[in-house]
Amino acid sequence: MTPLILDAQSKGTIGGAWLNRSNQMTDINVGGYTVNVELRQNRRQPDAMADIGYAIVIAAGQDEFSWPATEFKSHFSHDSWTAHRRRDGSGAAL
Repeated sequence: MTPLILDAQSKGTIGGAWLNRSNQMTDINVGGYTVNVELRQNRRQPDAMADIGYAIVIAAGQDEFSWPATEFKSHFSHDSWTAHRRRDGSGAAL
């Protein structure tokens, strides 16, 4: 990931967020998109949520993104569409 992160930093195509129970949601603007990231909640127990989570969003190309992250869900939005992804602590997309 280091070469990708360093390249994105030099181009200004990277954004990040650290989330916790007092700061559960934020927007990251990168690559012409707004990425809303939220601390992941347990679907079976809505009051239960992760204590912390992070997301780094990298615009790797036109409409191409990489995002190392844990314990968050995201909503990508552009002028005409919205996509939803969730990630658990293992890095697997749910």
